[in-house]
Amino acid sequence: PEKMQNVLRSLARNIATSVSNSTIEEDVKNNFVDISRPTLIDYLNTLEKLFVIEEVNATNLNFRSKYALRTKPKRYFVDPSIAASILEMTPNDLVKDLNTFGFMFESLCMRDLKIYAGSYGADVTFYRDEKDFEVDAILRTTNGKWGAIEIKLGAGYIEEAAKNLLKFKERVD
Repeated sequence: PEKMQNVLRSLARNIATSVSNSTIEEDVKNNFVDISRPTLIDYLNTLEKLFVIEEVNATNLNFRSKYALRTKPKRYFVDPSIAASILEMTPNDLVKDLNTFGFMFESLCMRDLKIYAGSYGADVTFYRDEKDFEVDAILRTTNGKWGAIEIKLGAGYIEEAAKNLLKFKERVD
């Protein structure tokens, strides 16, 4: 139980990021709990099978690009309140830490996007290129149409999101 608790804590701390297994392993070991790589992988697979976490894969709209294949998926809790609970964060804590709250918000939005996309047979991925330029979500339908989505918490980030999407448009076109 202690190992699993530390794995969950690491996943919660790294919510909505492309966290490596090495980082999770180090987080667990920093709490004075030893974990082997095969055990960690078993735990992560179990959490996926139990629908506690899910991965969102990277995409690159240049289909011949090798970069998307080399980019680690992002891991999300199927319900971001799980992460808040694991980190023992109250609503007041989240308001005081808007950076963490932003990652929780992104997780919530991705959950809803995946549900919406699934009802249409569409897929949700994220975009990252070789220069680490990222777009939060790419919604792609079965007929090849797609849309880029930036997820931001707060009206103060609208311009930043719009600039990022315009930059993305220039790179893709």
